[in-house]
Amino acid sequence: MTADDFASCVLQTANDTVATITLSTVAHHGPGHLGQVTGSDGTLFLSGETKLELGKPGGPLEDISAPDDLWEKTKPNNMWARSFVRLLREMVQVISGGTPQGEPATFRDGWQVQRVLDAIRGGRGVRLD
Repeated sequence: MTADDFASCVLQTANDTVATITLSTVAHHGPGHLGQVTGSDGTLFLSGETKLELGKPGGPLEDISAPDDLWEKTKPNNMWARSFVRLLREMVQVISGGTPQGEPATFRDGWQVQRVLDAIRGGRGVRLD
């Protein structure tokens, strides 16, 4: 059965790091958006739309969240609306002759992401360079 509300995969990088990714839009309990990256040097834990915590070995999680200047200033008040406002701010700045705040994604970046998504969807254990 295929559905657009769930995906799961295991990735292995060139240096043998293993990542397990599980995505679900039907998990209605918990903090909402949830992400966790754990390695030998610690853990990054993202919960909700704005809270980012860092845990170092042997220590507690520490809140390292960045302030959100658009919190409760968009309708609806969600990360997608706030991200769209940021995108348009930067677009206007660049069109007006300014420089981007960060390094914009390139066509090649998008192509590389699509290669990974295609390999995951194919489920064949494809090795990418």
